[in-house]
Amino acid sequence: MTKKNNLNLALALLLLLALMLICFRAYTYLAYIDYKAINAQQVDTIEAALRDKTDFNFAVVGSMNNSLQIFDKWVVPELLSHQVDFIISAGNAVYDGAESKYQLLYKGMTRANIPFLLSVGENEVEGFGAQNYYRYFGPFLYSFHLADSYFIMLDGTGHTPLAWQQRWLSEELALAQRFRQRFVFMNYSPLPDLAADESSGQPSDPLLAQFAAARVTAVFSLGQGGYSQQLQHRVNYVSVGQIGGLLLEKQDKYQFTLVRVQGERTDFLPVVVEKSLGNMRYKFETIKLFLFSFFYMSLFNLLVTITLLGLVCVRVYAKIIKQDRYYQDFSQADDQTNAEPLTIAMFTNTYLPFVGGVPISIDRLRRGLIERQHQVRVFAPTYSLPLMTEPDSQVIRIPSVGFSQKMNFPLASLWSPITRQQFSAQNIDVVHVHHPYWLGTKGMRLARRRKIPVVFTYHTRMERYVHYLPVPGEQLKALLVHFLIRRFANRCQAVITPTTSTEEYLRHLGVSALIETIPTGINLTAYDGHNADDIAAVRANYASPGERLLISVSRLAKEKNLDFLLEGIQMVKQGTQVPFRLLLVGDGPERRHLQRCLNATGLAQQVVLAGSMAPAALVRAYLAADIFVFASTSETQGMVLLEAMAGGCPVVAVRASGVHDVIEQGYNGMKVPESTASWAAAVISLLENEDLRASMAGNSRTFAQKYSVANMAMSIERLYRRVIARNQATPDR
Repeated sequence: MTKKNNLNLALALLLLLALMLICFRAYTYLAYIDYKAINAQQVDTIEAALRDKTDFNFAVVGSMNNSLQIFDKWVVPELLSHQVDFIISAGNAVYDGAESKYQLLYKGMTRANIPFLLSVGENEVEGFGAQNYYRYFGPFLYSFHLADSYFIMLDGTGHTPLAWQQRWLSEELALAQRFRQRFVFMNYSPLPDLAADESSGQPSDPLLAQFAAARVTAVFSLGQGGYSQQLQHRVNYVSVGQIGGLLLEKQDKYQFTLVRVQGERTDFLPVVVEKSLGNMRYKFETIKLFLFSFFYMSLFNLLVTITLLGLVCVRVYAKIIKQDRYYQDFSQADDQTNAEPLTIAMFTNTYLPFVGGVPISIDRLRRGLIERQHQVRVFAPTYSLPLMTEPDSQVIRIPSVGFSQKMNFPLASLWSPITRQQFSAQNIDVVHVHHPYWLGTKGMRLARRRKIPVVFTYHTRMERYVHYLPVPGEQLKALLVHFLIRRFANRCQAVITPTTSTEEYLRHLGVSALIETIPTGINLTAYDGHNADDIAAVRANYASPGERLLISVSRLAKEKNLDFLLEGIQMVKQGTQVPFRLLLVGDGPERRHLQRCLNATGLAQQVVLAGSMAPAALVRAYLAADIFVFASTSETQGMVLLEAMAGGCPVVAVRASGVHDVIEQGYNGMKVPESTASWAAAVISLLENEDLRASMAGNSRTFAQKYSVANMAMSIERLYRRVIARNQATPDR
């Protein structure tokens, strides 16, 4: 098995682990038991079972910490052997206050089939446990009576103010005077911190004074070690032992306190849970209990930890086996442009007639490669939109199985036999994918089966599109997108980025594949030969005489920052006397929202939503406009910026990746921080300064000349030949 197969196996195991994690969470929801006010229900059960009885036995237990196996295996048999009628916990029955721990406790105590009452302890209120205790078991303070005995539960966690407890306790102790036995339960012992007044012989602390004055029979609390009993001011203070968790000392034993109520007599008996363990067996059992607590009590966290560690291990392993990709391979000649024509298969989720940056970029590359005598097959979805040109047999349309309303494009069927049949019928030299998902992954699979090299163009900052994913957690979705991009790019033989800032992003992300920066080309010939009267007519169609015409071209979607654009235009309108009109070209899911904003802000006469335009019409619009304005921060290149420059438009844009690489500050435009005030100030300066605008317009045309379709096609052809040569030399890489 090769190293790559090992890596694939490791990734498959991680995916299986992630699936187990999802199944576990689904199980917790399905197995969830909705219960409330357990203490009240248990009191009803106890009263019904002991009605008309004066003698009964109950057990007071200490810390359990959700150790239900210990409780079931060792403690329950002892309780049954002593004919215990019910159990009262002094607190810390759960490991912490998490909802799952309460669920676990309830299931375990139900199996014991002995009525069980829970006093509140520190563990019960840990984290958000206070609300869980109140929901599942009831109030922190409560009382009840059986025969001639009165039971009072106090809150020693600090959640209930002491002054209120003392007031409530006074009333309860007054009621309890009618009963022979009076029992109080709290999670801490009051004796260590409360001293007696030696001069009077009476307790100086109000709480102890209340116990003494009411002649409380016994006060039960959690013990620091084992069982202890002290008589202070005729009150028995009983510290009970623990019945779960790890024992810190070998001599410690699990134990509880048995209380026998027989008429006027009450006995307190410590019951030790006997277990005979040798030295080695004891150490083994201690380790076993620790591992049980870690695995069972924190199963979800454990699975998350294992998954993260596994991903780290696979990442390290991937770096080890890909060290040969840290440096470029210079053994193959780059200048092979005179070789035989190539057959290229392109896979894209979006293509014409859908109008957008990616489809236009792909179409330009395709036409540039065809002019260089190569054959290009484009695998793209079927659209219901009318085609702008005659059907092309080299564009293989794949039937769609659905339509993304938010993204506004169809989803091609990954299972259509057309894709595999058409792909197999061609002698493909290189596969060029334009998305790291859906048809991109389909093209990747077909190429790998036939050992064909894969080139990937990173067109879009996908982390800016995570709001389209129907799951919560923006940061988590961004992490998943980064992982998807890195994993997909590292499986390709080469990655094309339109700008150096995008290449830098991929390197920081951990992409070790060959990366080439090749900007998207512009069809410069489309800007030649236009009649001045035609351009004037376009301008007159959108702007009145004397008005400056601004233009912005963008898909009308959230990631394009269009609310910022409209806010900036509002500030421009308020900050200048120069009349202007904004032509906003494009369509998308935010069109209605934008129209409502225009109506609400009074910009409806200032901004024209022109919808989509055919390429030729868009070129005329660029030539007619004075300034191109842009607010998107999600571009990898911002191809529309270069197109506008080719039409003689200086650009005002928000500083971001893609924008940074094509705007030279003060030369062909202005790039400003993402501040509407800064953006509006830059637009106003160009509106009001005729000489500056004219100078930048000329510079913009000059700058755009470097980005021709012919140059792009030649550079990408050179990259194709390079990865083909490398693939032939090392086909298993």
